[in-house]
Amino acid sequence: MQQQFSKKITTPSIQEQSSSSSSRPIQYFMREVAPVSQEKFNKLVLNFVIQGLHPLSIVERAEFKELFKQVLPSRHVMSRKTLVRMLEDQYISMKTDMCKVLSEQEFVATTTDAWSTNHKSYLGVTVHWIDSDTLTASSGALACRRIKGRHTYDTLAEMLESVHMEFSIQNKVVLTTTDNGSNFVKAFSVFAAEEKVTEDDEENDEEADVEFTDVAAFLQETKKDDFHLPAHQRCACHSLHLVATKDAEAAVEDSSFKKISRAAFAKCQSLWNKQSRSTRASDNIKDRL
Repeated sequence: MQQQFSKKITTPSIQEQSSSSSSRPIQYFMREVAPVSQEKFNKLVLNFVIQGLHPLSIVERAEFKELFKQVLPSRHVMSRKTLVRMLEDQYISMKTDMCKVLSEQEFVATTTDAWSTNHKSYLGVTVHWIDSDTLTASSGALACRRIKGRHTYDTLAEMLESVHMEFSIQNKVVLTTTDNGSNFVKAFSVFAAEEKVTEDDEENDEEADVEFTDVAAFLQETKKDDFHLPAHQRCACHSLHLVATKDAEAAVEDSSFKKISRAAFAKCQSLWNKQSRSTRASDNIKDRL
């Protein structure tokens, strides 16, 4: 009995394990994995493309197909046409869910911005609200659309209003935040909700001279430009950015401020140059700051 327990137990070495593992087919290591249906596999690929911002053409690449052919040979990579169809279905589903959530809110706020990249212009719109039941702040993306032509104030007003109407929130938006761009500022100054008329304004209107207007020409002119936007709020971060750049440049025109500013920036530049040339100085600066 003691001799049986005293026998030396031998285990394979790491090299032996690796050599034996490398000789086994990949199906050997996947035999315990739960099967993945083709439907679930397609959803995983769709999520991979969306979350990674990959081009739709990735499913057509030979390397991409070969990867799953080796790892999961029982499933095939869908075509680009199928991927586009699933992407559109996913968009419609998410849009429907967003509309349902927004329909339950009494008040919302939106933000919008326009930018250009690769010789193309875009308008982005997001929505924000506080849930009436949980009092938690929530937000969502509403649109990212191409802007054809110039970023004029009326074009931005038309596109923003169309997004609000598409999600049926045109009467719920209490405020829209934008940057300080002149096109956005003019859009809201022209098309935003009118301010309440005071008694003084009414008296001035009564005293004003009567002026005749061609009604047909007026209706034809305002038909395409009759947009309705909510109240406007300028972005505080962008305003501070302008203070740090434009206003600071204007302040340099003052001789006393210019002298102090140049001296302070000269010291900062010297400090930067010192740490760039010396690793010891760089470590000292990092420890102190």
